[in-house]
Amino acid sequence: MYNTHFRPHQNGQVSLTLGSHWVEPFNGQSTPANVELCQKSMEAVIGWFADPIHGTGDYPTSLKDSNQGLIPEFSPEERAFVRGTADFLSLAFGPDTLRMGQHLPLYGQLLLMDLMKVLGWIQLEYDNPAVLVAESGWFTDA
Repeated sequence: MYNTHFRPHQNGQVSLTLGSHWVEPFNGQSTPANVELCQKSMEAVIGWFADPIHGTGDYPTSLKDSNQGLIPEFSPEERAFVRGTADFLSLAFGPDTLRMGQHLPLYGQLLLMDLMKVLGWIQLEYDNPAVLVAESGWFTDA
């Protein structure tokens, strides 16, 4: 809709804001298996939506493998259509992203609010896209 009706006149940009946090092995136990689990966790948190738009045009392989039958399949035409539909990667980074990873200690992983590491992961995974940190902050009732 935007490309057809508004972009020619407004020359704007569009994106989808995704939330994330950083995941690393608990107690610094960076074995290859633990690092792979952390990569899969990052793919589940941000890659679920970022891979189709900013990456391959499809869901991460790790998600498809671990959720067989639950993750829909993109046709080649759908992959081509969805890939590149955002002009930049928009990132929400704040207290709400902590709630998403509350189960991670069960898998021996540590959730951190480390924006620099999240941005580094995005840079490597998605070929250094332009990133807008759309939400960042810390709120408390205190």
